[in-house]
Amino acid sequence: MSLSLQQKINKTSNDYSEVGREFKKKTRLDFVSGKYQNYDNIKCDEFMSVVISYYEGKETLPLMLTRLEKQNYKNFEVIIIDDGSPTDVLPKIKRLKTNLKIKFIRQLQNKGRSFTRNTGILMSKGQSIIFTDQDVIFSKDFVKKFAIRQNYTKKCVFLGFKEDIDLDKLTINKKPKIKSDWRFSIKGSNDFIPIHNKKLDIEKKDRIYHLLDETANLKTFGFGKVLGFWDLPATVISHGLCVKKDQAIKTGGFPERGFLGWGAQDIAFGALL
Repeated sequence: MSLSLQQKINKTSNDYSEVGREFKKKTRLDFVSGKYQNYDNIKCDEFMSVVISYYEGKETLPLMLTRLEKQNYKNFEVIIIDDGSPTDVLPKIKRLKTNLKIKFIRQLQNKGRSFTRNTGILMSKGQSIIFTDQDVIFSKDFVKKFAIRQNYTKKCVFLGFKEDIDLDKLTINKKPKIKSDWRFSIKGSNDFIPIHNKKLDIEKKDRIYHLLDETANLKTFGFGKVLGFWDLPATVISHGLCVKKDQAIKTGGFPERGFLGWGAQDIAFGALL
């Protein structure tokens, strides 16, 4: 009898300790670290594709591209998929006169973020793909951190943590505060729909969850473990997600049908990965 996807997840560990040890042997770097690490002397030739799902973000997209141009790792391309925006942003991109390798695809109809990301997968030439949105602040080594880890590992999925561009200030001249990402600290409340845990203790619905701390940076988030409303696939969000291209293709990409609401397709993609 074949197992369902959930049954497979329930039988799968996420303890990546051995992968981390092998990575450190090869690079002398910690696999996961909250501290600054010097990547300057690490050899890496991984070609990356940064896939940006875009819709009516003409204020933030140029700022993002400016930040990408300042990356300290240059071996990457940028693929922008416009999901049928009423306003064409391409003239504004051209006026930036950036040195980035940019592919711009404008869809005539709005088909959703899953469709745009799947288009980005097909258009990409990178060995690894970074998925992101149009309004994210990047650190200068954003691409490099992903590239080095993909270069020295196999079949790994990497999650980035993010801060959005402040639409009131429209500035990115600062380091992103990654602790603004909800996966560091989030309150369980009625604003969220339970994913698997149907027997949630009502008395604890407003407790604060520290997902990374409570799972040793996701290591113990295997075997179908649930914290409040969240399990391992629910931590997969495509505003800072990095996977090998062949693995993204093997999953069939982001599901394009059968999901309602924000983020459900990302969770499904995470489960498939």
